[in-house]
Parts: sequence; C-alpha cells; structure tokens
Amino acid sequence: MPETDALAALGDRSILVTGAGGSIGRALSLRLVSLGVRKIVLLDASEQAVYRLQNELTSLNPVKTPEVVLGSIADEALLDEVFAVNGIDLVFHAAAHKHVPLLETNPFAAITTNALATRLLISVGKKHGAKTILLSTDKAVAPASVLGATKQVAEQITLAASGVVVRLTNVLGTDGSVVETFLRQIEQGQPLVVRHREAARYFVTPEEAVDLLLTASYAVPPSSVILPSLEHMHTVLSLASFLLETCNAAPGTTTVDGNLHACEKLCESLCSAEEAAIAVQQHGYAYVIKQPLFSSLDHLLNRLDAEVSRRNLQSTIEAMQALVPDYSPSATLLALKQTPARGVLQS
Repeated sequence: MPETDALAALGDRSILVTGAGGSIGRALSLRLVSLGVRKIVLLDASEQAVYRLQNELTSLNPVKTPEVVLGSIADEALLDEVFAVNGIDLVFHAAAHKHVPLLETNPFAAITTNALATRLLISVGKKHGAKTILLSTDKAVAPASVLGATKQVAEQITLAASGVVVRLTNVLGTDGSVVETFLRQIEQGQPLVVRHREAARYFVTPEEAVDLLLTASYAVPPSSVILPSLEHMHTVLSLASFLLETCNAAPGTTTVDGNLHACEKLCESLCSAEEAAIAVQQHGYAYVIKQPLFSSLDHLLNRLDAEVSRRNLQSTIEAMQALVPDYSPSATLLALKQTPARGVLQS
C-alpha cells in the first residue's frame, strides 16, 4: 500500500490504538508515527508494554510523541475520557487475549476481554462518532477454541456498528508465535516440537499485517471483513525445517512430533465458503460486505454478560453457542465444567 495513500487518508485523523504495546499494535503505532498522523493515542493495560513503547517513541522523536495511556478497554470512564479529550474519530482495536491453549483454561477472562470489552469500546466510540477497525483472526472461522469464538463475537459487534474487521492469519515473529518458539528452541539447542506433521497455516509478516490494517481504514466499505489474499498454506513442519537450516542449528537439532491441543485444528480457513462466494478481490487483499448474523445481537450479548458474571461455565458456553452456532467447544473446556473454581454444571 503506497504510503502517500495512507497519509492522505489518515494524516488529519485523531486515532486510538488499543493493545498498542503488543507486537502488531506496536508495529502499527510506529507506522502511524512515521506517517505523521495529527493525533495518536496509544492504550495498553500492560505497564511494562506501555513503558517500553513510551521509551521507544521518545528515542525516535523526543520533541513530539503520541500520548501513551496505561489502562483497560473494560474501563468505561477511562474510555469516555480518552475519546472526549482527544476527539478520537478512528480506532484500531488490537487489544485482546490471544494465546489459544491458555484461554481454554481461562474462558471467562477471554470472553470478558475479547467480546464484552470490545462491545464497551465500540459503544463508547460510537457515542463519540468514531469508526472502529477490529484486528481479528482466521481462528474466528468455524471456531474450535475460546479465542476463535470470542473473536467471532467481536467481529459481529464490529460489523453491527458499521466498523471493519481485519481477519489476519498467523503473523510471523510476534510474541508467542510459532516462529518465536522455534527460534528459542534452536538457541537453547532443543528439538523443535511440531504438534502435527500435516498441520498447516497461512502466514503474513508484521509489515503486511499493518498494511492491511491501514487499508481497512479507508479502502473498503463499512461492515466489511478484509483479509489477505493468500494462495497457499505452509506446513509448520516446513517452517521448522527452514528455520533449522537458516539459523545453522547445532548438529543433531531436529524436529519431534507432538500432539495438537484439543482446541487446535489441523488447518485454518481465512473465510467461510459463504464468504468466499461473495468476496471482492483486490490487489493483495479481499473483502466481504456482511450484515450481523442476528437481529437480537444485543439481547444475546446481555445474556452472555450475565452468565459470565455468574461464572457458570455451562450456561456461558450455551450463551456463546447462541452467538456462534458453528463453535465446537474443546474437550479441555468441557472438562472445566466439573471444576468448581471455573464454573459448575448446574441442573
């Protein structure tokens, strides 16, 4: 995407980036700074992430740096203040819990942050006239994980508010990514654990992810899902072999077979068959204009909110499936129903 196009579209905007201290949020924030956007506010709940980001921005330009805010997207008073004081008119929403196996055993945290806090953020933003670009994931398509299901709910909320969804694939080199894991294992001389020899994923670079986010802010209609146009998946095994060769791994370092987590699929899909049939292909990306799946979205979200507050896992799962009918809870999640600390199956 030409930088001149992005600057023309975004230069005079007042932009909020949530999750700005994360890998993609940071890369996006630095790009917005380089474009000379008039007003940038960077929000993150992690003190360490905010501290590192603030130091990096100050070193780049000690005279003019974006405002960096430590806080949560679940804090309504803070959000209202940020939007009002800064005149925010565009939000890049990257804040989320994202580590798939961890979220399977912490479903209430995932739902609260990824779905319900997204609802709050978009509601406050809409009150102030702001448009939202949601960073989503291909795991939201026919989800088998809590992450995917909560992200599909977040997509519905965004589309219902005339926002735009950016559905990304695996982003190379981000915190907790498979590349980061493999590089650490190589550095420590450990075998690279490939969970299934036929497991395959789509991959994009952080730069490509940022390009798509910026494109989503001006080049597609409201209530659209935009995604990268990728022809081929790559097996995780081939990625591991490539890194072993490229990094000149110690002799004897190799791959070993592991097991897919119960919440993982062998292959992900960028879009559903219905979405693929109506997708508009552009250079480097595609988009789908969608309408919310349910006219009763608010009612179903209220039900989900109530069940999370009660911390009854069985009822919460049922509320999630009412919103995401193609969600199949994993055996890991279902086993938690019998754990009093996580929610009790009630009759």
